[in-house]
Amino acid sequence: MKKNFLLRLWQYVHLRFPFFSVLLLTLLVGLSVSLLSWRLGFEHSYKLVVLRAFMFFIFLFKLRVLDELKDFAHDSKYYPDRPIQKGLLSLLELKLLGITAFLIELLITLFLGYGISLTVFVLASIYTFFMYKEFFVGAFIKSKLLLYLILHELVFVFVYFWLFFFGINNPFTINRSMFWQLILFILTIVLIEVARKSRFKLDENASKDTYSARYGLHFVSIVLVALSCLLSVSLFLFMESLSYLLSRHLIFSIFLSSFPLPFVLNYLNHKSRDSSKTLFYGISIYCVFVYLGMIIFLKYE
Repeated sequence: MKKNFLLRLWQYVHLRFPFFSVLLLTLLVGLSVSLLSWRLGFEHSYKLVVLRAFMFFIFLFKLRVLDELKDFAHDSKYYPDRPIQKGLLSLLELKLLGITAFLIELLITLFLGYGISLTVFVLASIYTFFMYKEFFVGAFIKSKLLLYLILHELVFVFVYFWLFFFGINNPFTINRSMFWQLILFILTIVLIEVARKSRFKLDENASKDTYSARYGLHFVSIVLVALSCLLSVSLFLFMESLSYLLSRHLIFSIFLSSFPLPFVLNYLNHKSRDSSKTLFYGISIYCVFVYLGMIIFLKYE
């Protein structure tokens, strides 16, 4: 007999959806988006911070569930030890979790959001459906891993505006600071995703479904360094869009851009399996620092 559903769900979350790490990310995003909206003269309250963070958390969980469903056959072949493949949760239970997550997003947006956020949520949901169907050209885009990454990260453009305009009864608008915060948001997601799917060479398998297996360690390392630099430059331009150009903003951005280098170099040497885990943790900490810098700036500058 299967264990209690909630216990099995928690075990699944522990193994495939790092609860506390995702919670921290969603709180940082929710707070930074809320502080910028307040800075621009829109409504600001801690309720909106919590709701934005919660909706983003539910959205990321829904993406995890959809990935499990669409990749079930692939994972069963190449990753038979994963929890879904071992029967921790059934496919029916996964589908019900995905539907529940969608309904939570819809109801909160419908009853607590306004027209713009609801419109963007509908667009995000449509795009997510196409992602689930792999744009009806799954074999093609899976053979082009960078194209696959780009197409799947574009949904976060909709997610950003869904979160930003949630609880705001104003016409759609975008300015420089919103643009650079959007770039920061997307680059953060891309950077974490690339680090997450880069492995130690002995951990690769025949599927070659990681960036390290498909493109090699040197290419992945260059991409990670480039993305880190772009993230720091975007943070500087974001701060510059809201304030006078101050030297300490530039110094802080340059310092931040150097933070991931030791982790990337350690990964490039690739002397142990821990190097890929260390890379992911280092990149994640870097992204946290970027968001903390943005939040401190928005709060106190």
